[in-house]
Amino acid sequence: MADPSELSDLIDVTITLADAEVQREGFSGIMLVSEHAILSPARVQTYTGKKNDVLDAMVDDGFLPGSPAYVQARAVLSQRPSLPSIKIGRRDATDGTWAVALDAIRSEDSDWYGLAVDTRDAAEIVEIAEWAGSSAEGEFVLYMAQTKDADVKTASFGNIAEILGDDDELERVAMVWHDPEVASEAAFAVLMSGKTAPFVLDNAQVLNIKVDGGAEQPFTFAAVAGFQLGTGPEQYTFTDGWHLDVQVDGGATQVITFETADFGNIAAADLAEVVILVNADTTGLLATDSGGFLRMTSSTKGTGSKVQIMNTSTAGLLTELGLAAGNGTVGTGDAVNIAATTVAEVVTKLAGLTGATASAGSGDNLGKVVITNTTEKGEWGTLQVTGAAANDGLKFSKAVIKGKGTLEDYLDAAILGARLNSDLDGVPPQGGQITWDNVVVREVYADKLTKPESLAIRDQNVLTFELRTKARTPGEIHDGKMVCGDWIDARTTADWLRLRLTEDFKLGIDSVTDAGQKIPYTNAGARTFIERTIKSRLILSNQSGHTVLDLEPPDPGAVPAKVTGVVIPTLEQQSTANKAARKWGTVEIYVQLQGALHGVIVHITLFQ
Repeated sequence: MADPSELSDLIDVTITLADAEVQREGFSGIMLVSEHAILSPARVQTYTGKKNDVLDAMVDDGFLPGSPAYVQARAVLSQRPSLPSIKIGRRDATDGTWAVALDAIRSEDSDWYGLAVDTRDAAEIVEIAEWAGSSAEGEFVLYMAQTKDADVKTASFGNIAEILGDDDELERVAMVWHDPEVASEAAFAVLMSGKTAPFVLDNAQVLNIKVDGGAEQPFTFAAVAGFQLGTGPEQYTFTDGWHLDVQVDGGATQVITFETADFGNIAAADLAEVVILVNADTTGLLATDSGGFLRMTSSTKGTGSKVQIMNTSTAGLLTELGLAAGNGTVGTGDAVNIAATTVAEVVTKLAGLTGATASAGSGDNLGKVVITNTTEKGEWGTLQVTGAAANDGLKFSKAVIKGKGTLEDYLDAAILGARLNSDLDGVPPQGGQITWDNVVVREVYADKLTKPESLAIRDQNVLTFELRTKARTPGEIHDGKMVCGDWIDARTTADWLRLRLTEDFKLGIDSVTDAGQKIPYTNAGARTFIERTIKSRLILSNQSGHTVLDLEPPDPGAVPAKVTGVVIPTLEQQSTANKAARKWGTVEIYVQLQGALHGVIVHITLFQ
């Protein structure tokens, strides 16, 4: 934004916000600053367009969803009406101080008025407020700060609000109290299996989990069945009545009797005949030809899987088949029985999950697997199970699951977006000056303050954001003051009037000069030009809701005394120095701010 001080050698307009008995109320362009390296070496990037288009463009430039700059931009552009553009400023990690960063930003781009930054540190807030209030570079800045300092709620000695309020030079900072984590009841993202244990899984099935939108973390379930493998090749010489006694997975003994009727020639039996017999006389067991040898495999996969040859089996039969009493190869894997996997077994398998933890559900969720994000509370902490076979048995939702609430929603930026969206040169209701009290701010969680807390905060000229009526959701701003005690709209009116008057005088002088003429240094020339310029601006100021129109000089003798109006000295009142410098001074303008109604006091007397 143009700074009138740059023209002070020609037109020097100063503004004083004087005390008055009545409450005074109150351009566009918002700078959002955070530390990042995305724009380097540039300090500023301007984004223009609708909310989603701007956010998409920021992602294309490298800003991650959930990054301070991204969330700041979303907060601003979620307000109605939405600003047509925003500016993203970069604080460099090597800047050292905020003043260095802001000077560099303003040097590259000064066409902005509202300022919001990502810091919540009290010392840094003071530093930025000092830059905005004291530095020439920050002369035309409205800094909206944000704090969740508990000491502000209790008005404790030495809190950040007191520090800012006690410094008369820090007149360009407003502050809002806001605790996003508490207000939003922020919580981690939680993903829960759709089925309850036991889960039907299988060997080599994969479960893919993504945390915070990162790379897939695959978890492959393993389960191998126990088995017995013979070493005796066919042909086999059996005797009618021989028997093979086996236990599968520790169950009851199953007796397989070798009878003459089961073979073409029991004294010269084939392996295929043995396979058929074993499969017919057992359950939970699968006999196969494994390279010419008998293999008996449990139907169960997992660590509980085994095939045990009992010592009650016929010794000659064991010799023929090349089997020995006892357990063979015991099953392995991530479950006792992969087809009946328990919650504890899934939890153990997922122990290597990065950025989240797995646990057993309880209560109404007993028998389910619960995955909880551990990286960040709120909407930017996410979980997702992507397509993989293991999920057929677990039935996790494949949607992106977000955490509840947020750790930071940048209410300070949102407030600027909700108020600096009005054209201060316009005419109500489409434009003009507006109040900063009772303002609904969208896409931000309202704080749940007690009445004493709310009053303590506001008594220190700090804004609150509360839900007072359900019709004003999600909440509204109260009270609309700068930390110094001035109304914010009074500050914006003062800045607007100073800038516009400076422009008016400069344009008027330029138009005469460009026409090859001059403004005579006379009452009829200079004084008339000054009077016309001021009165034209004050008429517009009245139409835009800034000030009350009063063009007549003050009259201290009136009853009541008239303290407002315009005083333009005559030629005869000009000093020798003014005449030598060809300047006309000093013009005094005493103007009443229009103010705004913020509340009503009603006293009701009832008679019986």
